[in-house]
Amino acid sequence: MDALIVGRVLCGFGGAGMRWSLYINVCKGKSLKERIAALDMVGAVLIAGVYLTGVMAISFGGVLYEWDSGRIIALFVLFGVLSIAFTVQQVFCLGVAAENRLFPMEFAKSPFLMNMFWQTATAATTVFIPIYFIPLYFAFVRGDSPLDAGVRLLPYIVPLVFVCIANGYGMSYFGYYTPWYYFAGATTLAGCALLATIDAHSSLALIYGASALVGLGSGATVQSSFSVAQVKAPELAEASVGVLTNAQLGGPAFALSIANAYFLNKATAGLRPLLPGESTEAIQGIISGIGLESFSNALQGQIVEVIVENMRETFYMPMVAGAITLLLSFFLKWEKIF
Repeated sequence: MDALIVGRVLCGFGGAGMRWSLYINVCKGKSLKERIAALDMVGAVLIAGVYLTGVMAISFGGVLYEWDSGRIIALFVLFGVLSIAFTVQQVFCLGVAAENRLFPMEFAKSPFLMNMFWQTATAATTVFIPIYFIPLYFAFVRGDSPLDAGVRLLPYIVPLVFVCIANGYGMSYFGYYTPWYYFAGATTLAGCALLATIDAHSSLALIYGASALVGLGSGATVQSSFSVAQVKAPELAEASVGVLTNAQLGGPAFALSIANAYFLNKATAGLRPLLPGESTEAIQGIISGIGLESFSNALQGQIVEVIVENMRETFYMPMVAGAITLLLSFFLKWEKIF
């Protein structure tokens, strides 16, 4: 009604220009200088250093440099020092106002919000490790092209997307959030346990079925914690988005680094007896799919067996993530919040 009345005064009786009346409702925002001043620049630099040094140390260890080399040790030391520095900076608000910290201590003091933090990290872990290793399995075992190997992910992606959408509607309609976490933990645990049993001769039904289970569980909670945290702690709604996004990105970053480093190191060690005359670089190239066809069929089969045996062990990590999700679910209340 205000728009109809005031708009006529401001813009006349013509219909054109009515939109200008809506500008009376626009709040004056902060200036660019004020917004930049509100950023936790010190915390951002420190957390970036934590991620950079941690991921580099894990990814390079045993692959580019020996684990006991000075470079890897230095990276791990820097990772520890920067982690401590970031914690101290956040606790004592060094260089930033308390309300602008990247990781508010009020969030860390809440068992429920920290439960949501770890739920988000574990859900993201169960999402990304299968996305990385399932196509790799089909590339080695079935000889699929990158496109065909990607298509093999559909039995995983479709349930994930469907349940993620269903979760949004389901929580808002029924109001309960806890059952989704029980469901996510149980299904991802079961699905990843099945994926951890595959070998070079496993049926497509087993792989597709296990992938679908993991997709169903991952989709159930990969986004839900954002809504739940903001409803349960509205005073920390803005902080919750930042902290949970950090968990959603940081969890799989470290998980993928660990899984990939484990796979490369174990597979390299497993292939050395089969390829005694090959250098470490050549063996790692074979693990990446380069030059495998140059060997005899019998040796190719042995190489693939070793690679798949070590590849399936990477699914232990999302399996543990599913178990943690299920365990943390027991600490959530059965309550209607939507």
